[in-house]
Amino acid sequence: MNRAQIVSNIIKTARKEPYAYGVNDCFFLGLKVIDALQGTSHVKAFSGSYKTLRGAHRAMRKRGHGSVVTLYDEMLSEIPWGQSRIGDLAVVLLDDGEHVGVNGGQAWHSITEAGPRSWPLHLAMCAFKV
Repeated sequence: MNRAQIVSNIIKTARKEPYAYGVNDCFFLGLKVIDALQGTSHVKAFSGSYKTLRGAHRAMRKRGHGSVVTLYDEMLSEIPWGQSRIGDLAVVLLDDGEHVGVNGGQAWHSITEAGPRSWPLHLAMCAFKV
């Protein structure tokens, strides 16, 4: 499978599964993409670290981060959103907070409590090379 197929399969699978903090949320979607493309085990490292939004914030602070931006910055290299390619990650800031999106080619794709979401690429607050 090529990069686009791997990323597409991860996004499709995540969108079909029920939303669950710390299992199938936007942050774990990003971790799954990183692991699949880089051969890392971030999903395993973060597994069981939170079950609520409040718990997610606590888990980040415990790791020395106040934002998913600085957490991803520790794992990946930040790039301008216009240089991102399929599989790269972004953080999009919406009214209800930060969301992790995966570049699917035409948009950032994610999963939220409200269901699957997609945003135009230019809405990225920052992007990270995977």
